[in-house]
Amino acid sequence: MTVVRPTSSVLDSRACRVQIRAVRMDRIIHLSAHASALKSATVKVAHAHLGVTRRRHRDWITWESLQLVKKTSVAGLTGATNFRDLRRRATHSNRADRNAHWHVFTEETERAVACGDSRKLYQMVRRASRGIAEVSETLNRWKEHFNELLNHPTPATEVAVEATDEYDCNSTPATVNEVRDILRHLHNNKAPGEDGIPAEVYKAVPDVFASWEHYVFNAVWLSESYPADWFDAILLPFFKKGDRRLCANYRGISLIDVVDKVFAMLLLRRFHRIRDVRTRPSQAGFHPGRGCVDQILSLRRTLEQRWAYQQPTVLCFVDFAAALDTVNRGALWRIMEADGMPAKLLRLIRCYYRSMRARARAYGEESETFEVKTGVRQGCALSSTLFNYTIDYILGKALRDYAGVAFGSGEQNKDLFVVFAVVKGFRYCISNCSLQIFVRISCSRKNAPLW
Repeated sequence: MTVVRPTSSVLDSRACRVQIRAVRMDRIIHLSAHASALKSATVKVAHAHLGVTRRRHRDWITWESLQLVKKTSVAGLTGATNFRDLRRRATHSNRADRNAHWHVFTEETERAVACGDSRKLYQMVRRASRGIAEVSETLNRWKEHFNELLNHPTPATEVAVEATDEYDCNSTPATVNEVRDILRHLHNNKAPGEDGIPAEVYKAVPDVFASWEHYVFNAVWLSESYPADWFDAILLPFFKKGDRRLCANYRGISLIDVVDKVFAMLLLRRFHRIRDVRTRPSQAGFHPGRGCVDQILSLRRTLEQRWAYQQPTVLCFVDFAAALDTVNRGALWRIMEADGMPAKLLRLIRCYYRSMRARARAYGEESETFEVKTGVRQGCALSSTLFNYTIDYILGKALRDYAGVAFGSGEQNKDLFVVFAVVKGFRYCISNCSLQIFVRISCSRKNAPLW
């Protein structure tokens, strides 16, 4: 159950603050007990002052239709002569109520589309969706799919990376002000983790929760061990495109607790600025201030200029299959260490990914827990930055190992067969580099068209 999302005034009361501060964190010895006390106290306060959200199913059958159904039932039991007439009227009334309900539903959906309210639109779509009879079989299938996707064998070859200078960044434990600032910048209307506590609860009284979390975070930072609850996540399958009956056409997003998210953001703040400077200039994805729009514009301008001079162009499109879910973590740690990641931060990140577990959720039910040994969490603040390490390694090694074919100064190659051979060789080099970290090229989405 999810806690009701509060306003600041709801939790910002004297009674609520006294109840939150009643937990003595200094009397708790074990780290897991610290986190459990933090979670249980937060849940207790939130349930007492806010309550929980409950599913509300709108009754589209009107009172008049219910009365007709009741009269029809009585007439059928007593053998009344007007039984058939009452049954016909009840059927027509129920049909009219259902049509009126769907008419209102479609109007609300159209208004959400017209206003660009995607959150409202997806809520309407989920309301209209129906469950299936065998939910347990579906959950087992999702568990089987994610268990296979997120647990791959270790690659046969190891990555070889040249070491660079270590990051000049802060590796000391967090301060209360840092934790408070992260809490205040959390996004609203985001799905909570397994504890059901949304970010709005922590943002309502950030000073109180900041002191709590600061105590736990410092214990984690010094001991380099995490509470057991932080390793758990809930996987939600989101449809991408293609056949809806295939699990491969869905993306798994991890729902993690807000406290877990805050610590991940804290780690990211320690090195993300230096990492952004070292990221390849051609990398636009997961890069602050840049995006795919920049690459599309560059590609379009290049094609326009070559078309203007009637020069053919061969492009190589490569797509990695489930890239974030199949990254080998051992190779990722070696790449990060060679890139200059401080040893303390690297150990904390490795411990964060050491014993991850997940449960698949579908139709309001959850599957059994299974281990997650490969990939990065989709839904965690660290994931995009960690994935950029692998992309930089693949492109950097491919460009160093395969420089293409030189034709001399001022000369242009007119033989398209040679051009396609060069593109094929470069793609083969990328494939070999990606297999070292178990990122595979999608065979259905790679091509080299002629423009």
